[in-house]
Amino acid sequence: MKREYKIYLKNLADGKTEDVERFEADNPEEAIKRTKSYREAANCAAGKEYYWDYVVIHIQLDEHGKEVDRAESIHELHEKMKSRETKSEKIRFFFRVVFDRISDKYYKIKYAFQRMFRGYDDVDSFSISDRILNFLLHNIPIMIENLHGCPTKYCERASELIEKSNGFEFDGYPQKSSLSMNIAMALWKTRLENILKSARLYLYYSSYGIQSADDENWINPSDYPIPLMECTESLIDYEKLYELQENAKNKMFDYLREDFGAMWN
Repeated sequence: MKREYKIYLKNLADGKTEDVERFEADNPEEAIKRTKSYREAANCAAGKEYYWDYVVIHIQLDEHGKEVDRAESIHELHEKMKSRETKSEKIRFFFRVVFDRISDKYYKIKYAFQRMFRGYDDVDSFSISDRILNFLLHNIPIMIENLHGCPTKYCERASELIEKSNGFEFDGYPQKSSLSMNIAMALWKTRLENILKSARLYLYYSSYGIQSADDENWINPSDYPIPLMECTESLIDYEKLYELQENAKNKMFDYLREDFGAMWN
């Protein structure tokens, strides 16, 4: 199905844009191709760049389903509708806002009492995936911080590394030395850090990169940029993003599968 696209020139200094071309196409590949041709022509001044985007039209309907107005942004549509408001509509809107605020206060109190007496409220949702993720994000950092032991197999791995480095075959019995224990603890700590990192990456990708700066699970977007569609400013490439999300999830569960019986503290 054809969609409408636009190519625009953006001033990177002040953010102002200027439409260059509009057209219909079956897929984004045509928009990418045209944008690249504009860029290769190099006919724009320094500090400016060509991008493409979808043309999205927001339509406001009245109570009878008839179109009242349309615009290419919610803000623009809101401003148009606001300029057309009558005095009576403004009064009705004022009282609606007051009622909504009173209603919000009522439900906050209602839900607080529900949580107090039954432990959850009517808007709570329970997701196994969220519970597993929250469990890992909360408990793995505690395990890393309070590391006081490691699974036996990591002691065996440490002993095997020591034996091989000395030119011997590992006999299957872990060494009981401070060196082997230190190596085993380091291996176990690395595994826990890998589990935590993959869980944080899964949360980051599944949240489309949206996070607060003070989040304890914060991921540096410079190290893990959200993939964007080619020649666009901010259009997410959801296919690539889903692939990254799945890779992070698979790594997380692969680590857990390998150490499922040893996740203790």
